[in-house]
Amino acid sequence: MLPLQGGFEGRILWTGLMLYNRRLFWSFIKPRIIFTCLLLIVVGVGTKFILKTNKDWSMKTFSESATGPLQTRWGEEGLYREWCQFIHMVPRYKYVFKGYAEAKDALTNWVPRALNPKKTEPTIGLGFLFHADGHAYDFESPAPGLVGSVYADDELFSLTVDLFVVGLLLGLLRRYVARPSTPLQWLISYLCFALFQGLSAEAGNTTVIYAFLLTFGATGLAHLAVAALFKRKLEFVPPLRWEGGQVH
Repeated sequence: MLPLQGGFEGRILWTGLMLYNRRLFWSFIKPRIIFTCLLLIVVGVGTKFILKTNKDWSMKTFSESATGPLQTRWGEEGLYREWCQFIHMVPRYKYVFKGYAEAKDALTNWVPRALNPKKTEPTIGLGFLFHADGHAYDFESPAPGLVGSVYADDELFSLTVDLFVVGLLLGLLRRYVARPSTPLQWLISYLCFALFQGLSAEAGNTTVIYAFLLTFGATGLAHLAVAALFKRKLEFVPPLRWEGGQVH
């Protein structure tokens, strides 16, 4: 599990890992790039919370706005501690996830609420299983994380089976996309799927189907639109292929 929360560093690492381009991946692992990404994270978080709270701009407010959220997420009572607490508490509240609630949610989460008005998330109202102070809100659905989402249903059994199935499907998808004869459209779709974190460390496997349908559906519609609007021009242009690490 990658301990990333949808930030800039997550996009970079997922792109390198999912595409499995070693030269591309190692080109990112440089001190100046890592330092630049860390600096952008701190500046971005500080700016975000200053704008969100309408505070006056100063070094003091910026420092508080930048360090506060970072401590909340990565500190002793941060998000990753909550994930560990959830794993520790699940055996006591196993009945909450009776009937493989998390697995069912992973298969149906992509259905719009307009089509499924009764749609709910398994962790709604279960904040006391996550938060360090034990608080809970009725309409809050804390994220159990990748490991938590597959561990909750049947502990090690569901963890092993779910991760195996998801890993197998993603592996087959990558194997198909990585072939030299794969159309450029599929490569773009797969890149978008990786950038949108199809297998999210925070949401777990609940976003795999949703992200797949969103990215591949959007790029597919865009491909059809381009083909329909520029059909005459495309007839004179050979299809693009990915060969030897280059687009031809």
